[in-house]
Amino acid sequence: METQGPTPALHFCTECNNLLYPKADRAYNRLYYYCRMCSRDQPAGEGDAIVYRNDLLTITKEQMGEVSNLETDPTLAHAEQQCPACHYHDAVIFQDQSKRHQTRMILFYVCTSCGHCFLDPILVKKKKRRQRKENFEEEEENKKRQRQEYERQGLIPPPSLAPFGRPLVEEIDCASESEGFLDCFKKGASLELKL
Repeated sequence: METQGPTPALHFCTECNNLLYPKADRAYNRLYYYCRMCSRDQPAGEGDAIVYRNDLLTITKEQMGEVSNLETDPTLAHAEQQCPACHYHDAVIFQDQSKRHQTRMILFYVCTSCGHCFLDPILVKKKKRRQRKENFEEEEENKKRQRQEYERQGLIPPPSLAPFGRPLVEEIDCASESEGFLDCFKKGASLELKL
C-alpha cells in the first residue's frame, strides 16, 4: 500500500488575509509562501513538505492496465470476437487505461473463456500493414542508394536493385548482326529464350 505524506494546507497572508502561494528560492533551496496582493512572503514551516510533480511518459505504447477478473464484470460490453489463444468467440471490451491527451481510442478484449487479453484485430492488421509499408519504403531507399553508387562508378546495377514494378534498364536491341551476344550482354540487355 502506498503511504501518503501530509496533506497540503492553505496558508493565508497575515497582512491582507489573501491566499499565499508557494515559491521556491533556488539559491538557498528553500520553500517560501508569498502574497500576490501585498508581496509579503514568509518561509514555509517545518511541517510543510515540498511537493514535486514530474510527469514522465516513458512507455508510449498502449497500456492494458489491471485486467484480472474483467471477464466476470457485468457492466462491461461483450463482443463476438475470436480469441487468438483459445479461439472462443466471446470477449469483454474495455478501453486503453493510459490517461494521455494525445491517445486515440484503443480497444482491448479479454476472452471470457481463458482470460487472454488481446488488441482489436483491426488495429493489429493496421499496425502490421503500416510496418510492412515502412519496411518496403526503407528497402526501396536502400536500393536507390545502391543504384546511385553503381551509377557513380559507371556500372550497370544488377536487376535485384530495380525499383519495384519498373525495369532497371530498357531493352537493348541486339538483333543486328554486327553486335555479338557478349556485346549485348555488356550493355545490360535482358535475355529472353523463346522455344
